[in-house]
Amino acid sequence: MAFAIGVLLLIPVGLSYAELTACMPVAGGPIMHSYKAFGSFFAFLTGWAYVLGYIPICVWESVSLGAIIGWIIPEMSTMPLYSIGNYIIYLPQLLVGLIATVFFTIINVLGIKLSSKFQTIVTMALFIIGFSFVIAAIVYGNIDNMQPLLTEGSFVEVAGKIIRVLTTFVIFLVCGFETVPQQAEERSSEMEPKNFWVPLILAIVSASTFYISIIVATSMIVPWRSLLDSELPVFDAIRVAFKSPTFVYLITACALAGLLTTFNGLFIAGSRILLALAREQLIPNTFVKIHPRHRTPYISIIAIGLITFVGTFFGKSIWLPLVNLTAFGFAMAWFFETTVALKLRFSEPNLCRPYKMYGGKVTATIGAILCALIIILLLLPGSSAQIVWPTEYLILATWLAIGIIFYYYSRKILKKKITQ
Repeated sequence: MAFAIGVLLLIPVGLSYAELTACMPVAGGPIMHSYKAFGSFFAFLTGWAYVLGYIPICVWESVSLGAIIGWIIPEMSTMPLYSIGNYIIYLPQLLVGLIATVFFTIINVLGIKLSSKFQTIVTMALFIIGFSFVIAAIVYGNIDNMQPLLTEGSFVEVAGKIIRVLTTFVIFLVCGFETVPQQAEERSSEMEPKNFWVPLILAIVSASTFYISIIVATSMIVPWRSLLDSELPVFDAIRVAFKSPTFVYLITACALAGLLTTFNGLFIAGSRILLALAREQLIPNTFVKIHPRHRTPYISIIAIGLITFVGTFFGKSIWLPLVNLTAFGFAMAWFFETTVALKLRFSEPNLCRPYKMYGGKVTATIGAILCALIIILLLLPGSSAQIVWPTEYLILATWLAIGIIFYYYSRKILKKKITQ
């Protein structure tokens, strides 16, 4: 239910992105959109929200790769190095995440074409294997395993659980459609600006459909309550239901494909956001440097790689905090984009818009209100979706403080240059 509602909520957001990207198809487009509508500080806040969204997911993906490999190969869950909370960090799993981080850093430095080819191949494998599992589950599963359809509790309690999933995990798992505007400057010449809405809406609908299908399929092949204590419920369900090592490995390959495509896509998008921020002198101009041969923002890519590399050492202890922080970052970024789309509709009605979203001001207003509600639910004390106090609030405050220091330092340097 949360994913189905999420599709409806995100379509106004996706259409706002499509309209603005068609107007300004440049790398890190949302920053330029915000700059045009509200000026430099709002543009900085927009870009910094994306930084909070993209980089934590890269760390999450790195840690998750090691965890899944450890599930496939029990020998990878040996050689414990240290523990953080209830989580043990094993050397083989740690190495998997670190090697993957280095790999994606290198291929993104080498160029967008190589990175895009990797993305296309692995995404196709993801969908082929994933939907093969869904079909097998529907054929061999039992709808009785899905009972009860809702957990016990009052309407308010059930609604609270749906809101919790919607405001964190749906955002965390469906995010990625907004990477299209980040890469608009490097698009194929065959992609017309008026058609930007197609990949954006397709990404939202297909991602949500994919996750709904996996949820339904998993709960059909075994009683879903038996999976509540499982760390990797989809894999455990397949192992119990099909008793086929080959099928289990295929689904595991599907999961790995999903992690790899997300990892790569967010590496691309995150580096373009840092590039756009630096271009506008909103963060230090070190991040604006382009590789002389490969024409990629290699400093930005390496910076994301280094943060991901360090974050991997925290292991699974940061899984949930990263989900919550990412959700907040994207909710902020989406709120800014819809607000910009609405503002420009009023302030610049004659702006060249190769694509005009259906509903215009009404659609943008709906998108902005929905995103604002998500932000409030994430911060509101007592909300079922509230992020963890005080740890995650402190992380948010630190993230904002670092960004503001970057911003004012960069503006000071720019002012000094203008004066000279």
